[in-house]
Amino acid sequence: MDASQAEIIKHRAIVSARALHGNISMGLVTMGIHLFMALYGLSFLLETPKDMRKGRRRYIVISFVITVLATLNGSTQSAWFFQ
Repeated sequence: MDASQAEIIKHRAIVSARALHGNISMGLVTMGIHLFMALYGLSFLLETPKDMRKGRRRYIVISFVITVLATLNGSTQSAWFFQ
């Protein structure tokens, strides 16, 4: 392998690492958005009168389940990448 091939491989590795870093960073931003929306939905539910809350608790629970799963996925990916 000559010097030009080594430079090409090094450049591709750097580009791949940057792309992976950007992907994981966007995943962390997405986790923050998930958490904000789940907490906003919960606060909206708690502000509504009790007689109007029927049927909404299920969606709040589903929202938190999705948030927890997205957070677990993102945190495991970040822990793997930033070791």
